[in-house]
Amino acid sequence: MELRSFKIVIVGFLVFFSALYGIQMAIVMPILSEIMDQYQISRGEVSLLTSGVFLIHGLMIIPGSMIVARLKIKRAYAVGCFLSGAMVLTVFADSFILLMILRVFYSLAFIFMMPASGKMSMLWFSKKERPIVNSLFVTTFTIGIAIGTFAGAPLSEELGWKVAVSIFGAFSCIGGIFWLIIIKPPPEENKTPNVAGFTNLIKALRSKVTIILGLADGFALAQYAVLTTWLPTYYNEVMGLSLVKSGFLVGLIPLAGAISAIGGGLIASRYIRRKPFFILPGLLITAAGFGTFLFNNDAIIYISIAALGMCSFLYLPAFLTYPMEVKNSTENDVALVWAGTFAIGSLLAVISPISVGYITDLTGSYLPGFSFWAIVASGLLFCGLILPEPGKTSLDLRKSD
Repeated sequence: MELRSFKIVIVGFLVFFSALYGIQMAIVMPILSEIMDQYQISRGEVSLLTSGVFLIHGLMIIPGSMIVARLKIKRAYAVGCFLSGAMVLTVFADSFILLMILRVFYSLAFIFMMPASGKMSMLWFSKKERPIVNSLFVTTFTIGIAIGTFAGAPLSEELGWKVAVSIFGAFSCIGGIFWLIIIKPPPEENKTPNVAGFTNLIKALRSKVTIILGLADGFALAQYAVLTTWLPTYYNEVMGLSLVKSGFLVGLIPLAGAISAIGGGLIASRYIRRKPFFILPGLLITAAGFGTFLFNNDAIIYISIAALGMCSFLYLPAFLTYPMEVKNSTENDVALVWAGTFAIGSLLAVISPISVGYITDLTGSYLPGFSFWAIVASGLLFCGLILPEPGKTSLDLRKSD
């Protein structure tokens, strides 16, 4: 297969699996009340369906990236595909514990697919192509979240929520089979040794680049996780909207994010500076968050939802591309830095939905938890202000001290 055709096929698979992962991430969000009723569990417990995903990401992405660095890309990505497909067994989950076990397997898919995607981008795409490829990765993931949020309640009403969740797990398994059959990587993968030891990992975690990028993403992601998890239930319980309309409203957040991610990727491919991609959304993200829940006014809610989606995703193409543009970085360096940043961000996103669930159970109000995490999101601005441009910093995890 020629390299150009190979790139098109790779992008096609990335688009497909990114969208599926996003759908499976979000499809439970509009139906949390149904899941609570089915298993007779509290808000704090059901929030583990989203925060538990981020917990697995945060705990396992670092060791996972070291494993992926030693595997061929095709094999590593295939493992992720089939782990993502574990949700096909949701129809057999007759207890919340079994559902959470399946959700853990689904979460583990990320620790294989994300580092493998970084290696693909570094090895098989040019510097000019990488921001566009990364923006497509982000965009299709966010479109998947939008589809899952839109479709969760209607599919649940028509098929039952267990069948609705299982369908998309089946698609992941089928896609994994096609990946194994079709993909034949070019020889470029064999030219770079897969080396990522403990010393490399420590250097990646101590890097200023890793820490600032991880906190920037974590501050924004924490608010995003809270609002996309709980706004459908909040709109239903507090504002009296139907679950279908509530899911539709919250589904607009990733839809707006997808549009901004496309724009961010195109601009990043032509514009060498990276700090503005963090600073500009950081200026608006807190106000947008407050607007989604403080006012029972359709116009304000729609505007705030659109602004929140744009602020939560505009920076992501630059965020993913940044380690690739730092001096001396290799594909395995990028995988380790990505692992460190996602670990930091995911752990913040673990705390936020759980905290809101338990605070709401204790106080009877969603507003204290929502407000706290909206303020935390302003940290995206401060990280953007102190983040150096990639051309002015260096990253060489292979260099000995």
